[in-house]
Amino acid sequence: MSGLSRRCGGVGREDGSAIILTAIAMTALLAFLTFGLDVGNWFLHKRHLQMQADAAALATGQEFSAACGSATQNDQRIIDRAKQYAGFASPSGPSYNPQVAGRQDSVHIAINSSTWYGQSKTDPTVDTRPPCQSAMVDVKLTETDLPFLIKLINGVVPGNVVPAINAHARISVRKLTARSGFLPFAVPQASPSRVRATFINETTGATLGQ
Repeated sequence: MSGLSRRCGGVGREDGSAIILTAIAMTALLAFLTFGLDVGNWFLHKRHLQMQADAAALATGQEFSAACGSATQNDQRIIDRAKQYAGFASPSGPSYNPQVAGRQDSVHIAINSSTWYGQSKTDPTVDTRPPCQSAMVDVKLTETDLPFLIKLINGVVPGNVVPAINAHARISVRKLTARSGFLPFAVPQASPSRVRATFINETTGATLGQ
């Protein structure tokens, strides 16, 4: 009986070691899976934030001729258009391109600013005057309070691991100084040698003459 007891006790110790190793392996696997999810989530938010910044900057191009050509030089109209295409509420109309996962409330915008929201990092290349004076729209977007494990790490590790995601886009209006070899095939010749006018009967569609 004593020998049987010793053998049973040995089996019990082996089973306990296997359980401990399995628990350690599962914990490590869970940590790697969580890290993978966080990296993927960060990349998704980063790419969409950049798309928002690009859309906001490009959308303001259509406003320069109308807004800056007026006597009042309506800079606010340009800013409102940028906010509209970056997912923010705007007088210009319904907002477009809100951040994924309903996270638009965590996105902050700075236009023609030398700094990003809540950060000391500076951009020396931006003209901080209003758009019509600087002939520039510089869009800086920041998403704060990142979700999942990154959020937990931010609250535990001193200095924060990923305190924010930034995106940046800019358009500039510049004077055209030369156009030789510049025009694409789709642009008509500005000095035609001949012109043909065709007259159409709009009721019947028949050609009346040329």
